[in-house]
Amino acid sequence: MGYFDTSMSGVKWIGSFKILSRILSLVRIAILARILSPIQFGVFGIASLALSVVETLTEPGIYVYLMQEKKSIHKYIDTAWVISILRGVLLFTTLIFSSGIISGFFNTPEVKHIINLIALVVLIRGFMNPLRVNFLKQLDYRKEFSINSLVLSVDIVVTVLSVALFKDPLGLVLGLIAGAIVEVILSFALIKYHPKIKFDIRLAKKITSAGKWVTGSTIFNFLFSEGDDTLVGKLLGKYDLGIYQISYKIATLPLTEITNVANTVTFPIFVQISNEKKRIAKVFIKTALIIGLLSFVLSTFIFLFADTIVAILLGSAWSDSVDLIKLLVIFGFIRAIAISCNPLFNALKKQKYVTLYTTISFVLMAMTIFPLMQKFGLRGVIYSVIISSSISFLVNVINVIKVLK
Repeated sequence: MGYFDTSMSGVKWIGSFKILSRILSLVRIAILARILSPIQFGVFGIASLALSVVETLTEPGIYVYLMQEKKSIHKYIDTAWVISILRGVLLFTTLIFSSGIISGFFNTPEVKHIINLIALVVLIRGFMNPLRVNFLKQLDYRKEFSINSLVLSVDIVVTVLSVALFKDPLGLVLGLIAGAIVEVILSFALIKYHPKIKFDIRLAKKITSAGKWVTGSTIFNFLFSEGDDTLVGKLLGKYDLGIYQISYKIATLPLTEITNVANTVTFPIFVQISNEKKRIAKVFIKTALIIGLLSFVLSTFIFLFADTIVAILLGSAWSDSVDLIKLLVIFGFIRAIAISCNPLFNALKKQKYVTLYTTISFVLMAMTIFPLMQKFGLRGVIYSVIISSSISFLVNVINVIKVLK
């Protein structure tokens, strides 16, 4: 079987799990939207934003380095695990001590106990077995996404039951914690080799040095992805933040899932054929065309039926989100195509182009978001992300042509 056929097989297999996962996620949103208010979603949004901040600022790029390594990665696993655990402890401590500051910044006292609890998520994830990356390196998509689907199912069940019981965004955090525990357990149960507490400073430097561009890309991607949420939560309030975040998920989640599936499948394949420019170009172009076509069809559907989707999934209390979804789906389409270039850049060890894309996206958004928000409110925020993502997408196209020339 050729690499393109292998990638399509992986996309089909993974896609079936992802479709099921998204259906379950939409059902979860539909249920929770009738129990929790937009303000309560906004409170959870602030806590998850705090979690994203600390995770992003300390991303060591372990995953990408282990994926790029063509030789055996076993010698790196113990050191990588220790780095992951230390990072988890650091993030847990940071969130606990900063919860009061964060709640004061957003003038939302009730978010403090949510942040203290959500800190457990990153602590638990730190104990994940790094050798799990071998599932993708060996193109074992079935095992990898069986784990993800089971974790998501546990997350959804615990979340829905907890929210129904407590009528509080606390239930959303309990779901994340349950999912993290199951994911760590499975990473040890399904892999024979269990890492040990051994640390090699030489290997640690090698891992972190190679991951510097990944760290930079992750930071600027976070600033772009979460900077709008921060401004909305601070300047427009919890209600607008809740409306914006749910609208964002409905408009962009299906599109980004298409790209995420394709990226997960193609990255290890691109690594294996990274020395064959003509071959990698052929697989990339075919994959990009398929992603573009599927994204266009799905974007058109969401745009045309946004009011029906909101009425069925969320209810009348969320009617303000209809127009926002129609705008955000434009952004989602552009971003889905743009990030489909990432596995190509990473496989060819051109992570700097991923960092360049995310940096330009953030800088352009930072320049336009405040004046547009002042003039148009939430619509202005969306105008800003559409403008910035469109221009940075053109930069990605130029860089793709450069690496495949």
